[in-house]
Amino acid sequence: MPTRMSGNIDSAIKRLTQAGIGEDDARFDISLIFSYTGDDAELFEKAVTRRAEGEPVAYIIGRQAFYKEEYKVTPDVLIPRADTELLVETALGFAGALGFAAGDLSEVPEYSGSKKSLRILDLCTGTGCVGISVINTLLEKHITASAVLSDVSGAALDIAGENIGTSCKDPGTVTVVRLDVMNEDPADGLFDIITANPPYINASDMTTLDREVKDHEPALALQGGEDGLMFYPHICNIALKCLNKGGMLAVEHGYDQGDDVREILINKGFNNVKTLKDFGGNDRVTFGIL
Repeated sequence: MPTRMSGNIDSAIKRLTQAGIGEDDARFDISLIFSYTGDDAELFEKAVTRRAEGEPVAYIIGRQAFYKEEYKVTPDVLIPRADTELLVETALGFAGALGFAAGDLSEVPEYSGSKKSLRILDLCTGTGCVGISVINTLLEKHITASAVLSDVSGAALDIAGENIGTSCKDPGTVTVVRLDVMNEDPADGLFDIITANPPYINASDMTTLDREVKDHEPALALQGGEDGLMFYPHICNIALKCLNKGGMLAVEHGYDQGDDVREILINKGFNNVKTLKDFGGNDRVTFGIL
């Protein structure tokens, strides 16, 4: 970092630590902010103030790294988390495009259907990071594929559309469509893989979320009803209508919801239902085969 900004940077780190952010996190946040503002001292100061007031750094700089790409984010969409990368890798494992499958991913079966032209449907897409990341890796592996990214939020679909243009290796392979999973509106055509990261925070936990999440990220992308599970039966119903025989439904959920989500998928008629743990050792993704 330039010497003439050193005093500003040291002061900024101190402000963030005084605001309750750990020193290592504060230094990392300031490095991201500086990469966004550069030598613009006024813009840097405004960004630091926003961070000290609890706004997530991803919203301040307008982007977030996820899997192998970087995605545009705004307060209209949930900030992509590293835990969600397991959902991407579950889909890739099923498609035979993961390479080395470590840990729980070794339990993901490979698709028995045709892989000549895979179709993916990503429900509750938000930034579009899951669907785009899956498509990009499939294209890297020379697997022909296309994806539909869906969300109930028009603002989210606008962001997903922008991310298709900037982060997808072949934007022509991905489209967006508005879909309200609660009304079980099926998408057109059949798919080989359906992924979903729906809202899954229960009513009680919504009141105890960190201020960064509660005060800044969209409630529409967080609230999963009284028990946090209200979206999963509807997602299953869509999958039952839209999956090819032998296709996979894979969903993300909370660390304590694995048992309940497995039960929902089993009761809906899915086979080979399993829950995979994230890198923190918590239940995170459950899949089933139609």
